[in-house]
Amino acid sequence: MAKRTDENRQLLKILESVDFFEKLKVGQLEQLIEKIKKLSVPKGRTVIKEGEPGDAFYMISSGKVSIWHKKSLFNKDIFLTDQGPGEFFGEMALVTNHPRSATVVAETSCDFYVLYRNDFKEILMKNPNISGMIEKALRNRQVRSTQKRSEGK
Repeated sequence: MAKRTDENRQLLKILESVDFFEKLKVGQLEQLIEKIKKLSVPKGRTVIKEGEPGDAFYMISSGKVSIWHKKSLFNKDIFLTDQGPGEFFGEMALVTNHPRSATVVAETSCDFYVLYRNDFKEILMKNPNISGMIEKALRNRQVRSTQKRSEGK
């Protein structure tokens, strides 16, 4: 078992808040933690760009990002939200080949924990039961999303 540092505890807490990781055992989450890389990004840098291929999941260790989406009419950028430490984005890149659905910009200098798709797939190959849990969580997420849209929320 990996030594539990404050950093590992922070990562564990973030991973447990992701719906498709919440059912994983601590040992499985620790396997993910071992694959996570650190990344520092200066203020003003685009972290991910809408429409580009997704290859990584980002967890914010420090700093603040803003999330933007292009509105089809006139291709105008629409502000969606800000995120800070303990929050995450890009998780769908781990399990789908869909392009990024939003642009994320560093509003301050940021430090991220990053899990790349190839590292994640390596873990899935060693733990095939994780795939079933993730697929179930994604189906539930899609159902909730569809219900929200139909309710006008």
